[in-house]
Amino acid sequence: MSEMEFTYDRIDMDRPSFRLIQLLGGTTTHIHCELLEAYLDESKDGGIPYDALSYTWGGIEKHATIRINGMKARVTENLFIALHYLRPVDGSRFLWVDAVCIDQSHDEEKGHQVQQMGKIYHTAENVIVWLGTGSEDSDTLMEFLGKLPSKAEMRSTSQLVSSDLQARYREPMEKLLSRPWFRRVWVIQEVAKARRAIVACGWKSVSTQVFTRAPSLLGLELDLHSKAILDVMPGHLRARNWYSQQPTLQTLLQNFHRSEATDKRDMIYALLGMSSSVHEQNKLQADYKKDLKELIRDTISTLLFPGHTESPDLYYIDWDWCEFIDNLKDLRSATFLCALREPLSESERFIDISWDGTKWGDFAIEWEDRQGHTALRIAAEYGHEGIVKALLERDGININVKDKDELTPLWAAARRRREGIVRLLVEHQNIDVNARDKDGKSPLWTAARWGHEGIVRLLVENHNIDINAKDKDGKSPLWTAARWGHEGIVRLLVENHNIDINARDKDGKTPLWAAVRCGLEGVVRLLVEHQNIDVNARDKDGVTPLWAAARWGREGIVRLLDAFGGRK
Repeated sequence: MSEMEFTYDRIDMDRPSFRLIQLLGGTTTHIHCELLEAYLDESKDGGIPYDALSYTWGGIEKHATIRINGMKARVTENLFIALHYLRPVDGSRFLWVDAVCIDQSHDEEKGHQVQQMGKIYHTAENVIVWLGTGSEDSDTLMEFLGKLPSKAEMRSTSQLVSSDLQARYREPMEKLLSRPWFRRVWVIQEVAKARRAIVACGWKSVSTQVFTRAPSLLGLELDLHSKAILDVMPGHLRARNWYSQQPTLQTLLQNFHRSEATDKRDMIYALLGMSSSVHEQNKLQADYKKDLKELIRDTISTLLFPGHTESPDLYYIDWDWCEFIDNLKDLRSATFLCALREPLSESERFIDISWDGTKWGDFAIEWEDRQGHTALRIAAEYGHEGIVKALLERDGININVKDKDELTPLWAAARRRREGIVRLLVEHQNIDVNARDKDGKSPLWTAARWGHEGIVRLLVENHNIDINAKDKDGKSPLWTAARWGHEGIVRLLVENHNIDINARDKDGKTPLWAAVRCGLEGVVRLLVEHQNIDVNARDKDGVTPLWAAARWGREGIVRLLDAFGGRK
């Protein structure tokens, strides 16, 4: 008859409930324990004293077996070994162990437990940092550390540890610090919240009061991540370093982003309980129903708008984990610049909340992305009039700066039909209304091409406008407006006294020729009525507009050209 498999009963998630294991003593290879429910809101005297285990899972495969409440339960090899070393010979001890005390298959329970994990570790009598099985080197190192005075004030290395001892124990200490425990993200909160903790390796252990001093005493230079881990352990370092200043979640992420987690979401969830900036009313809580990108957006919202219950929806942020970490140092600026690229209401709401001209002005003037886009260029393209106006009022703004495609803010605004922004830009005293892109197209040319009549009107009213500015193919704004049938724009242009009605492209074709070729009778009529039109102008192949109209069967246009054929 097969053994019954252990299954979890649901815990009371309306209260701060959690489970403990009662690890029963023994000396055989079999491990037995009982699982019971406890509550964090019980008085200290009424609660069960317990130790909390901080360890690495070592993979998700559960090849080892223990007995819980008399039933078979699968656990990882790492946990089995840890329980083997930690169980008493006689009697029992109470432990909190995440892999057993939380039903890992139940997302709602996981979220509930993760939310109170900081308090679970803080309430524990001791946190046991389990580094794994021992070796000859680790045993001798731990014995050496155990002889150091735990509460002695820091003295120079030469006074406390001789150079011979430093040389002997430095490498074993380096090996110990390279163990997987120091890379796991969850251990950070586990030791940071601990009131007391010991570091255990095999059968040997030492208090964190001593362990955190060891690298300095042995003359070890620590990498930033290892140093940050030791900084948060109970001991003399924690009382005097950055962690004692109640770090924000942003600071914690910057210090511990090199940690490892099987689930990337835990890179955030594991730090929530340590943060001074995460408020209960905020939407950033452990919720494994969210995907990573949604969690990143909620994290950004929490960091930028702490305590806000109705912060903007940052749906336009689509960063992966690496992008999020890269942008952490200047998160508000990075998010602000993403919002500039979104013309929709939520991004405008973010900008309205975030914009402070005195704070952002210098940054916005100096910043540009890899494509050479400045904040002014992006704000102009995506229609943020308030930002454009604020930037134009600042000294030092380069209103004509070009990106890698040689597009100016005015060109981008004209292309995207941002009429209000074009008005702001053309009124600026330093505006170059004729600045061309790499293909020779001016803002007027692109507005004429895409049929933005209101913008064409604003541009031709500027006394510095070159109304006949051609692109690299020799096509003028009138030529392209005629080609694409924008009658209103053609009318605006031909009414200007500076217009060259017969301006030819590189093939010798006039605006009239282009309109005839495309069968645009309304445009042809506007052009032939101009007093300076040359209806007989030939292209490089000697073809006249009349010949082209006849060739392509444009009967109405043929009659129009016949009627005006005497003009030169």
